[in-house]
Amino acid sequence: KMAAKALEQSQSQGQGSTLKPEGEDWKIKYEQLEHVCDELVDRVAEIAEENGQLVAKIETLEEDVEMYQDELAIMEDVQEENESLNVSMEEAMKLATEMCQNMTNFVQSHDASVREYEEKLARMNEDLTKAMSNEASLEAFHELKKENGKLA
Repeated sequence: KMAAKALEQSQSQGQGSTLKPEGEDWKIKYEQLEHVCDELVDRVAEIAEENGQLVAKIETLEEDVEMYQDELAIMEDVQEENESLNVSMEEAMKLATEMCQNMTNFVQSHDASVREYEEKLARMNEDLTKAMSNEASLEAFHELKKENGKLA
């Protein structure tokens, strides 16, 4: 920029038409340099904009990572609770199976006892029937004996 000012000052003083070829070389080099600087400034602006977008994307990704870590922690807690519930459920199923087996054994034992008592009751009824029949026969015998005693 200082070279440009110097060039402008020399042109404004009327010396612009009498520039030496060396001055013209500097002018060309300055214009080329200015063009390169403009391109660099544009490129820096593009890179700054891209950097801003990347920073925003990184922040979004960091937020997502934090959210996923929170969800993962929740999932791990749920998994632990699920495993605990599975253990409890397996224990409950084992107890229920054992209880079912015990009830089956009780029912079978009860059925056997009922059959035994029914058989015992049937035998006792038979014995009672025989006893009653014997008593009736004994009474009839005594009656006949009395009648026979009267007839004799």
